[in-house]
Amino acid sequence: MKLGVSCPPEYWQLLKEIGYDYAEGYFAGVALADEEAFRVLCEKRTKAGLNVEVLNGFFTGNAVLYGTDRKKTESDIAEYAEKGFFRAKALGASVAVIGSGKARSIPADMAKEESEDRFVSILSLLGDLAKQYDIQLAVEPLSHKETNLIGTVAEGNRFAVMSKRENVGTMIDFFHAFANGDPLDSLKIAKDKLFHAHIARPALDRKVPTQNDRASCEEFALALKNIGYDERISLEAIFGEDMEKDLREAYAVMKLFRNH
Repeated sequence: MKLGVSCPPEYWQLLKEIGYDYAEGYFAGVALADEEAFRVLCEKRTKAGLNVEVLNGFFTGNAVLYGTDRKKTESDIAEYAEKGFFRAKALGASVAVIGSGKARSIPADMAKEESEDRFVSILSLLGDLAKQYDIQLAVEPLSHKETNLIGTVAEGNRFAVMSKRENVGTMIDFFHAFANGDPLDSLKIAKDKLFHAHIARPALDRKVPTQNDRASCEEFALALKNIGYDERISLEAIFGEDMEKDLREAYAVMKLFRNH
């Protein structure tokens, strides 16, 4: 299993030095960057010698997914996403994560059924666009504190299946699963649609896993092994003041996943 980290570009070279296999970046930042900023990003990737194989944060918090003019809204989303996918591929991406809890949340003035229908339509649209760049989409189940739409792996799998796109799947974020009480057995439901994984220590502080969390990480690794998952897992955590120390401590524990 490949090990990566979701972190700013200035740490990508350090990831390579420590032994991580890839970096995870920010899709919205890539899609919305001006040409000069994107050029600099590409240079940092080249200097690090590390592909940005995954991009999370698909939409910004103020993105409009359920506009009154549905046709125009989806047209705007398609224009934004196509530019993002083109750039993502240039960085070496294979997976784009759709978390974006605020943007995807069901609006107070919209029926649940309508918002779900529209979100599925957006997933189908994005799946078609992503396929042109050989990119998979992973719908991320999030903490109930972050969104009111898709909080469990089973729900993520249900939406992926409803999209009717082979390259649209879901993922497991072990922190969000912990926060929501989503049992690891739910991974069995999504084994054919599990495209990615995130990890932080199983505690509400969401810090990096250390040797004190080894037993939990072994449990996570076994859960992934039991469904035959062997793709990527990214550290997505809250870092302390000493970033290098955190990255090295997390790597020492995350190597458990290489054996599964």
